[in-house]
Amino acid sequence: MAEFGYHTIGSSFHNHGAAALYADRHTYSPAEDGVLDSIFVYCVKASAGTVQVRFALYDASDDSLVAETVEIDVIFDSGNYHWYEAAVVGDVDVFAAKDYYFAHKQSDANNIRKDTGSLDHWYDFDAYGNDWPDPGDWTVETGRTNQYSNYATYTPSGAEVELAGTIAAQSGMTGALQVDRKLAGTIASQSGMNGALQVVRKLAGTIAAQSGLSGTLQVDRELAGVIAAVSVLSGSLQVDRELAGVIAAHSGLSGSLTVESRPTGGTFASLTRDFWWLD
Repeated sequence: MAEFGYHTIGSSFHNHGAAALYADRHTYSPAEDGVLDSIFVYCVKASAGTVQVRFALYDASDDSLVAETVEIDVIFDSGNYHWYEAAVVGDVDVFAAKDYYFAHKQSDANNIRKDTGSLDHWYDFDAYGNDWPDPGDWTVETGRTNQYSNYATYTPSGAEVELAGTIAAQSGMTGALQVDRKLAGTIASQSGMNGALQVVRKLAGTIAAQSGLSGTLQVDRELAGVIAAVSVLSGSLQVDRELAGVIAAHSGLSGSLTVESRPTGGTFASLTRDFWWLD
């Protein structure tokens, strides 16, 4: 995983009010082409309670919206700031030849760390629930040279791996398998695979009946495919974003199942162990 932006924790803070969007006009470029993963901002809720926050990435050449993130909660923590991560929505390519800048919006007052930069920052008034402006229609606020503590992570193109084929029956694979982008193929019946399987972006294929997968399965983005009947998955399953696919009847899942957010339509039959929501 690589990153670009301003990773430094700022020496002061700017209070961002509700119904406003902010950007600091400083631009950043990834070292190489890749796929955007998450945006991080160092912040804290300004007063007691929780604030909803979203981040975005814009193309500096024409102010067009490049990416937006899911909504996250930022809490009041007695003034203690933290790096907050928000996952990017969809698969978004970024390019080394382009310059980008970050923007933020929040449902209530939120403090973001910053340093004094070389450019006046931008802002725009808009309701929190509205879509991001595209292109950005920014007003320059002179005298506020804020460089916010924000950066993005991405997977360089050279590191992207997609498994679109099949781990065949009786393949005898016993080690760990990591798929960095998407598993769109099939781990077939009786493949003999008994090591750990990690899919960093999306499992859209099938872990077939009697596939023999007995290690841990971790899906970092979304499980949209099928863990079929009698798949013999006996280790733990962790889905970090969304489980929208099917864990079929008699799938053999006997370890714990952890899903970060509630599913939006998946099917879960014959689970034999713990089933945890983390939301």
